[in-house]
Amino acid sequence: MSVSGGIISRTDTITRADVKTAIQASTNNLTELCKHANVKPCSRYKPVRKKQDTGMTEADFASVDYGYLYPSLLTAQELCNFLAGISTASGKNLTRSGSDLVAIKNGWYYQKPSGGADSPCRIGDFRGYNNNVGNNLMLFESFDSINVAQPPAQTRIPFSVYCPYGESQVLPWEMGSMNNTGKVDSNKRYFGIVVYKVGATITARSNPRYLVSGSNNELMIESTSSLSAGAKLCKLFDGSGTYWIIPVMSSSKEAFNDGTTASGATANQQAIFYPLPCAHQVCVATNSTSVVVPPISTDVVWTTTITATRTSRRINITMTLSGRLKKAGSSVSIGGWGIYSVVSARQGQNDYISTPKIITANKLASTITSATADTIVYNGITGLAFDYLDAGFNTTDPITISVLCQTMNEGKYFDLQNSSNEVTK
Repeated sequence: MSVSGGIISRTDTITRADVKTAIQASTNNLTELCKHANVKPCSRYKPVRKKQDTGMTEADFASVDYGYLYPSLLTAQELCNFLAGISTASGKNLTRSGSDLVAIKNGWYYQKPSGGADSPCRIGDFRGYNNNVGNNLMLFESFDSINVAQPPAQTRIPFSVYCPYGESQVLPWEMGSMNNTGKVDSNKRYFGIVVYKVGATITARSNPRYLVSGSNNELMIESTSSLSAGAKLCKLFDGSGTYWIIPVMSSSKEAFNDGTTASGATANQQAIFYPLPCAHQVCVATNSTSVVVPPISTDVVWTTTITATRTSRRINITMTLSGRLKKAGSSVSIGGWGIYSVVSARQGQNDYISTPKIITANKLASTITSATADTIVYNGITGLAFDYLDAGFNTTDPITISVLCQTMNEGKYFDLQNSSNEVTK
């Protein structure tokens, strides 16, 4: 057979039985296999729509964008209109409908072949197909809160955009229409973010705001001699409120404001904007001059031990946590305290980190009764897990799992000193 573990060989001869096994279908009909609901739209290779009877080369797949349809807009303002569902948005490929389309994110769709002379169904399109990929073509990670009155101290503030399944997926800039002259080619490919204030009237001066991006697949704000990265970041926010942080590509560097001014002077700069096929991040901005203090004193030492069991796709984690929790200041409320876990994992070049997750059964208000030190012990904390297949890790090599414990005050997370531990499975 040319299929193993849901992955079809890219080089071997394949049969309908191989495809049937890979996508877990009950039919041997070629048209039904190519249009089957189980076909994963985020696999790099899959049936695509192209008027061609012969086998598909890499260039052939690229010429039809690996089966994807995606929107393009002429200004960042129109981009925000589109993503916010405002009907005045204008651009290309903004509306789609049909039973042959599978929605992904941000107006991106996978289009299946329809069958017939103009869109034949080819068994060879399944060479290299991976049924283990999840539902995300790309992932985007950024901060979830910011105090615009107190810019972060970092000189580099990263925003991570990546494909969670590595070579099993196509990168948008590998697609044919994004490599045409005048669009986003190897010399004219600019990453950036658009910051959109939810509920705000979009105007050239108030929203959206954007920044010059970094290179490769990492977006970041660089510091300058005249303005720190933290201050530049805060210029992108129009005071307190809820914002969307939207990752995009553009054909023009000039389409991005460098963040040195508060006005969105380039909101109507004409370029080609492509929203990337990943969910935007929600950021809550505050504007407070009060100092956020950790609700624990820095001299309190914690200990953790973790054990883990590994299944065919998940690592289940059990943790014991012990230490002393002490108020760091009389102005800090203890009623909203909690202990959170951050799970990270690594396997070779693959890295993963989770968002903080509450792990304590209560908010600790009953545990901490005064400013004196109190000792707490949590035994057998369960419910922590890492789905390593969804994160793009393989099933054979060891995976190192780390757990760091934190507490939170005024929307900020603080590490519990010496609370991290790790195990390899």
